[in-house]
This record gives sequence, C-alpha cells and structure tokens, in this order.
Amino acid sequence: MTGQLLLRAFGRAERIYQAVQCRGGEDPEFSSVPGVITVRGVMGGLLFCSFVILFRCVNVTMLAGQFTRTLIS
Repeated sequence: MTGQLLLRAFGRAERIYQAVQCRGGEDPEFSSVPGVITVRGVMGGLLFCSFVILFRCVNVTMLAGQFTRTLIS
C-alpha cells in the first residue's frame, strides 16, 4: 500500500512538472544562477567538520553522561 502511494505521488509530481514546463515555467532549482560561496557558508562547513572530527575522536556522549551523573549525585 505504501509503495502504491509513493508511485502515485511520483506520477502526480511528474504530471505537474510537465504542465509547468508546457506553460513556459522554469524549475528554480535548475536555473542558470551560479552558486555563491559565502564566508558564512564556509564557516558553517568548517564548524560542521570540526564537530564531526570531535565526535569521532572523543566519546562526547560518555563525557556528557559522566558530567550529568556528577551533577545529580
């Protein structure tokens, strides 16, 4: 039942997309505007990578649990 619902949704989305294309519409995701790399985006990427490395090298969840346990007792 879920598979049929998914297939119907994809079919409907395809028909809507074709109707928009026939009327001269344009998909904003694929427009010709180039992507811009901003300082905010670079800083966010670096922050994300640093968190991934931190969580990979240090067991942060265990440290948080130990810290919470000392606060409670």
